[in-house]
Amino acid sequence: MANPPPDFGPLAFVALVPVLWFIRGSRPRRGAWCGFAFGLTYYGILMYWLLPFGVIAWFPLVLSQAGYAALFGGLAPLLWGRPSIGPGRAGRWGASPGAASDIRSTPIRSWCLSRRSPACGA
Repeated sequence: MANPPPDFGPLAFVALVPVLWFIRGSRPRRGAWCGFAFGLTYYGILMYWLLPFGVIAWFPLVLSQAGYAALFGGLAPLLWGRPSIGPGRAGRWGASPGAASDIRSTPIRSWCLSRRSPACGA
């Protein structure tokens, strides 16, 4: 429903909640299998338009995309419970406060570099 023609974009974030819920408390192996199952289901439905070209076109693409979802499912539990580098805990993803501030400042820095304005120190 988040893809065209219905195009309910915000639904894409809600659709990830079940897979994230399954992955959250699991070990990496189970997370990878949950991600793989999610990828097979999602991409199998999403790529239905390839079926007129044959299963030989549809299956490898769906399988490769499910592999990426499995990679995410395997890595997410490893990163989810990591302690942060800075003082205290910055969140469940283990991001340090320095990394979080760098992510927030990147759009500002790129805007300043593209404008070369004196206000940005250029």
